[in-house]
Amino acid sequence: MLSAFEGLAHVGGIVYENDLDPLSKFFEMIKEIIDERQRLFQGGNYTQYVQTHDNQIPAIVIAIDQYANFKEKTNNGYEDILIRLSRDGISYGIYLVITAAGFGGAEIQSRIGDNIRTVLCLEMKDKYQYAEALKTLHFDIMPEADIKGRGLARIGGAILEFQTALSLRAKDDYARTEAIKNICSQMNQVWQGTVARAVPRIPEKPLLKEFLDLPAMQKQSADTKYLPMGYNLKNAAIYGVDLSKTYCYTITGRSRSGKTNLLKVLINTASLQGGNLTVIDFSGGLKQIAEQHEARYVDSSSQLFDFFKDLLPEFKERNSLKKELRLQGMEGEEIFEQMQQRKPYFIFIDDLSVFVDQVLHPADGVGDMKGFMENITEKGSLHHIYFFSCLSVEEIPKMVGIRLYENMLRFKTGIHLGGNVSAVQRIFQFAYISYAEQGQTMKPGTGLLPTDGETDVQRVLIPLVRR
Repeated sequence: MLSAFEGLAHVGGIVYENDLDPLSKFFEMIKEIIDERQRLFQGGNYTQYVQTHDNQIPAIVIAIDQYANFKEKTNNGYEDILIRLSRDGISYGIYLVITAAGFGGAEIQSRIGDNIRTVLCLEMKDKYQYAEALKTLHFDIMPEADIKGRGLARIGGAILEFQTALSLRAKDDYARTEAIKNICSQMNQVWQGTVARAVPRIPEKPLLKEFLDLPAMQKQSADTKYLPMGYNLKNAAIYGVDLSKTYCYTITGRSRSGKTNLLKVLINTASLQGGNLTVIDFSGGLKQIAEQHEARYVDSSSQLFDFFKDLLPEFKERNSLKKELRLQGMEGEEIFEQMQQRKPYFIFIDDLSVFVDQVLHPADGVGDMKGFMENITEKGSLHHIYFFSCLSVEEIPKMVGIRLYENMLRFKTGIHLGGNVSAVQRIFQFAYISYAEQGQTMKPGTGLLPTDGETDVQRVLIPLVRR
């Protein structure tokens, strides 16, 4: 029956017992919504906010059918959040609807049941069970037995008998479900408003095209503070690089861990933000995507020299502006906001080790780039210019001690793909990973974010760029 409502505009989704994976992501989303509304209400509650702002945010109803089965299937892993919702949910406009055979034991535990104030009792075994559910011993009426939908409820201060209405007339449950589906389809066809926030799900094999079409991705991309790149595996939310805290961003991993694919994803999302794109690639593998997004393509040391020669005046101008802003007392986020008035520069480097070698040992007749590159990688943050580089872990040992390389890695911003973080512990720190797990590998496209003390995002799944 419930499947009839799936896809309805005001139904965010249905989680079935044979597919419980979205549950953890769903409850993470609910926690985020609670935090959002807590900040929004500023000490008030949902009712007060709606009355003041003419119902600008929707109420949320969470329905759990057969609670005992839910507890068993989830090993009661969501008890804490459900206790919080049963106690405080109404203050945030979040309501629980639970069906169960009763209270206590294998059914609704007291820590949740004690917070439930509205109970509807359909036919139960005896008067004691009714009394326990309705939280009273003082009632004289009992519902007529063996009549579906007949039960007791507290109305005001009295316990009254009620009869549940059928959703609509039909010869059997199947016909009723089909009729409801038709009604839902008609409702969706005429609905023109916003739809319910969906139960978070990550596609089994996420593709870039689907990722770019997601409203949440487009919303994040519109906020040019972030550069979207994948799914947060904890809650299925869109994860994007925080550009206000980024200058040189390093993508590490072993061969075939998904580094180049991630660079392609970032090229796509950077293109959506209308920045100046440059692709530095001495292998030829990124030429097609560079042309597709009208990016400047650099594949020789002479072209590299010309690119940085052209970029030098822009760096100088932005550096002068940065100094002026600092004299005005601005720092960090404030400077970033001012710099956002300028068009961003996104520089994508296919192989950091090859790039460094080309800068330090250019072809004959190519001018010296070493001093300029060492200078801008040391002092070029907060210019609204960003480097995104791929680095194979196999190349790390031979790069140690090179000033340009050390400058680009000292920001410690980036992502490691493919697991086995022990190979990059000198570059990134992963405090949330136990020593036993540090050597474990992960599937290509699964990235681990270094510990930075500011975000709890740890694992990101990168969509695949199809050729």
